[in-house]
Amino acid sequence: MRARTFLFCALLLGTAHAAPAPLLHEPIPADPKEDIEKRVSLIGDLPSALNTRNGPVQAPDPTRPVEATPRSAKPENETFHADRDTRRPNNLPYEDPFIPSTAPFKRTNAYDAVDSAYTLVVSTRELAAVPVGGETKATEDRFFADFTVDLDSGRQVRIPSVAPGQRILRARAGNGAVDVPVTFARDIADNWFVRSTSSGRVRIVMELGAPRAAFGGYGDPASLTLSRQSELPANVRAAADVVARKIGVNRSMRPSENVVKLVAYFREFVDSDVPLPIMSDNIYLDLALSKKGVCRHRAFAFMITALSLGIPTRVVTNEAHAWVEVFDGSLYRRIDLGGAGGMLTDPLSTNVRYSPPKDMFAWPEHANRGDDLARRAASLSSPPIQRPGGMSPGAASPGSLSSAPFLPSSSSSSSSGTALPAWTESDATKDASGRPRSMIALSRADAVAHRRAAVHVEGTVTAADGTSCAHLVVELFLRDVHGKRVLLGSTSSDERGSFSTSLVVPQGAPLGDYDVGAFTEGDTRCGRGASK
Repeated sequence: MRARTFLFCALLLGTAHAAPAPLLHEPIPADPKEDIEKRVSLIGDLPSALNTRNGPVQAPDPTRPVEATPRSAKPENETFHADRDTRRPNNLPYEDPFIPSTAPFKRTNAYDAVDSAYTLVVSTRELAAVPVGGETKATEDRFFADFTVDLDSGRQVRIPSVAPGQRILRARAGNGAVDVPVTFARDIADNWFVRSTSSGRVRIVMELGAPRAAFGGYGDPASLTLSRQSELPANVRAAADVVARKIGVNRSMRPSENVVKLVAYFREFVDSDVPLPIMSDNIYLDLALSKKGVCRHRAFAFMITALSLGIPTRVVTNEAHAWVEVFDGSLYRRIDLGGAGGMLTDPLSTNVRYSPPKDMFAWPEHANRGDDLARRAASLSSPPIQRPGGMSPGAASPGSLSSAPFLPSSSSSSSSGTALPAWTESDATKDASGRPRSMIALSRADAVAHRRAAVHVEGTVTAADGTSCAHLVVELFLRDVHGKRVLLGSTSSDERGSFSTSLVVPQGAPLGDYDVGAFTEGDTRCGRGASK
């Protein structure tokens, strides 16, 4: 089915002859590059801007008052228990506190040990005080952090961190212009906490320095030694030996050889249409030997197997993703094992995205990486396309008003006959990789849409062999009679292959007559495909 949508101009309402208010001052737009050159500082000695690998970024306003509405709950889990729900999640909430953006790799909870019940824990709860101050090292990248936290007098409250080994160069806590004194601490797994003698909600803005190597890659140590606290219980060690033999890793190999094999094995995991069946009373063995699971299952099983080989490893989680950090003899480094969900539901920062080191490990075809999750979310919050001169395509001239909406040249609801976009393939039953082609049928789309307003779209995704395609990311777009597309955003299919979503039409979309289209890259079961 081809859905047809007409895009109308929203009306500007107001008093026709109201006198303009007097101009008391003309605001000067912030210029991060100029602020960097002049070393402009804000309250708390925070720099007004940072120079990053992808360009200058402006600091968040540390004096901006905190929100009066209740904050969303943060996962402050002291322990991690593996589950058997190996289905790929659809929509995932996420709050992005870092500039440049590192989504979806915000560090909220980290675990460095496992007990005899296969529960991930922090090996010791002792906290170390964290100093504030210093300058960026040549081996570090810089970030701003901006988040709100509810302080509880005398209690350590968990806060997000950007990377293992991060340092706080400058920090300010407060509500509006009122400063609130705080101290920072961290535990052995690099979980971070803030404490104050005051209670109440405050905004914390920090300048951070973090080792660039911590964001990816791995060294080549000759050997590694586990801390005493991280040694595995006897029953866990026996089960891990079974998995190690299946993968072909052992303690006589160099740590780097083991890590390469472990990453390859656990990145090959796939999600399933139904929860993992109980094959034994050992959830670690069931997950690791079946190679089923999403991000949290991969990270859980990877950590236990790596610890059995004498490789210090952590599992790190937040509300949307999970991954591992592996010690290479000098520092812990992030390794994404994939298994990410469909999409992030909350908008991400519009600031520049962080560029980590290149991933040195191979990815299997059709993997769902954490970076893919961020890319899909970023497509929903990208700025409108601009024409030279700064005017959005199809926009009215400055100062003009319209008493009637734009009328398209045709109001027919029949198919316009335009071809599929160039990146789709033929109507064969299999795509180029040999997977059954995905077939997308749009069952409903709003007939009229306005810029900066939501358009509702529903549909289903099935494979060419008739089976449902569950948990696929589906890209939705508007396409005009010339084949030009306006991206609306992404959604994902449910367990039955159905999807229903409302996506906002970009401000810069030209007015006119459109078809609504859909496309998916597929996954390991269903191939690439598009709507007709």
